[in-house]
Amino acid sequence: MNDQPTTLWQILKAQAAIYPEHLALSSLASPPLTYQHLWELVDQTQRQLRQWGICREQRVVMVAPANSAVTLSLSFAIASSAICIPLNPNFTQSEFLTYLQQLHPQALVIVSNCADAAAKAAVQLDLPIILATPLPNRTGWFQLQETTEIKTQSVLSPPSPEDIAFVFQTSGSTAQPKFVPVTHKGLCYSSSNVKDCLQLGTDDICLNVLPLFHVHGLVTNGVVPLIAGNLICLYGNFEASVFWQWLNQSQATWFSVPPTIHQAILQAAPKITPKLPLQFIRSGSAALSPHVKKELTELLNVPFLEAYGMSEALTITNTPLPPSVDKPGSVGKVVNGNVAIINESGEPLPPQQVGEIAVRGNHVTPGYLDNLEANPTAFINGWFRTGDIGYLDAEGDLFLVGRSKEMINRGGEKISPQEVDAVLLKHPQVLEVATFGISHPSLGEDIAAAVVLKENDVSLQHLRDYLFDHLAPYKIPSQILIVESIPRGTTGKIIRQELAAYFSDKLTPIYATPRTETEVKIAQICSEVLGIETIGLDDNFFALGGHSLLATQVISRLRQAFGIELSFLSFFATPTVAGLSQEIEKSYGVKEDYEEGEI
Repeated sequence: MNDQPTTLWQILKAQAAIYPEHLALSSLASPPLTYQHLWELVDQTQRQLRQWGICREQRVVMVAPANSAVTLSLSFAIASSAICIPLNPNFTQSEFLTYLQQLHPQALVIVSNCADAAAKAAVQLDLPIILATPLPNRTGWFQLQETTEIKTQSVLSPPSPEDIAFVFQTSGSTAQPKFVPVTHKGLCYSSSNVKDCLQLGTDDICLNVLPLFHVHGLVTNGVVPLIAGNLICLYGNFEASVFWQWLNQSQATWFSVPPTIHQAILQAAPKITPKLPLQFIRSGSAALSPHVKKELTELLNVPFLEAYGMSEALTITNTPLPPSVDKPGSVGKVVNGNVAIINESGEPLPPQQVGEIAVRGNHVTPGYLDNLEANPTAFINGWFRTGDIGYLDAEGDLFLVGRSKEMINRGGEKISPQEVDAVLLKHPQVLEVATFGISHPSLGEDIAAAVVLKENDVSLQHLRDYLFDHLAPYKIPSQILIVESIPRGTTGKIIRQELAAYFSDKLTPIYATPRTETEVKIAQICSEVLGIETIGLDDNFFALGGHSLLATQVISRLRQAFGIELSFLSFFATPTVAGLSQEIEKSYGVKEDYEEGEI
């Protein structure tokens, strides 16, 4: 990379000089932002932050809409000035408080009308808040306002290659999530290599529908197209009902999303597919169903690429574009650095032998942020241990055999079971708890939790409500089991991989027939959306194969059927026919009498 930019700041400056009038960011409501104007915005933001005493070595937490042009431009601007730490805007106040205490930021930057919970947590900690207000009719533009005094002006200087650009949250093997720093050098090195692998040029257009607080959304769909001089279209969070319209409107030549979204795209496909300028589509973040890949490839008639990566090492491998051969089951060849299959001692294994996947190179994180406990075990002999199991064939193609032992991959969202455990154990009536993964037909994995109570006077719904007060919805177990004891191994540790089999009889509820007209109508709607014949009163929508994208369909139909405004949170909190019926009757007075004894 001798002739390549080695910081995000250099990339933005260089693109403005080379392609000043080239379009950089596009939204639905306003004219696109050019590379020249993007650079002016970044440069202006850097000077403002310096006036407020924020310099390149200091941490700035950013809470913004999950997917918007302002979020992306703000991310670029903060990372060119300081250490940018984007957090999920859906976290609760309790979660923000925990993470802000863990991160020790210099300031919190929030986009107006987006982050009340984060702002309240910052006030509790007396943390300075900077408000970013989007400017009307100007894609990506924002105005910063210092709401609390920070300190005196700092020296204006661009970041160096070894400085940290972004810090991403990732769930680890402990109750406390880990934070992964990505250096400017690693960011530029990886993004440049991925750009070359995907053969991106300045005429390409990327449609980005992913959250910008994850690596996939911010780096793969943000920095990679930036370094290629692409136009990046940000129309909002993914919605299956409008995705095909967005795809046509953007005239995108590529997009990259997790497998669950590919499945939703396929299900929402129009009867007649419009002619599109797509050159390829790409999948990452989780394992892809072969039939989804086959059907989308045939539908769109473009190459379907797969990638393997993680927050700690960005993109590691990628399947190739034609005419190279795409081997079935492979996640491709190495894109960045080196990959080895190692044994327990950290010694490399020969081709075809299964072991732990290890990586090294400029793209690998220098170590977890402020985590002296995790770092010594994360590296061995100079290699970063991914925790995933696989093998390399003789041609250097990587095949995944298994995933990390305990991490739950819920449709691409990584959840630490220990984090859920820690929240439930704070409940005064919970004695023991073990959160574990269970098989799910569309998400790959779902979450269940076995709970031992001190006294049996706590309802399942009460525990779910308690979790919703402390965790983001995607971390909430779909099933909570009240059990007498939790099995442990000989060393006293819970063996989570065996819990799904151990509690298999409890994971399938006894069938109960819907009785009232409300219950029957709810069951009918859920069964039609899920494509299954019958649903009992206590069957969990998510355990039956539902996910958030299907949930939106059910909610829409329930709203229409009952003339109500049922919220997403209410649905996620009570995802059974009985629970939804009670919620509807309690909140909206829809009551249907039935004869006593009727079944």
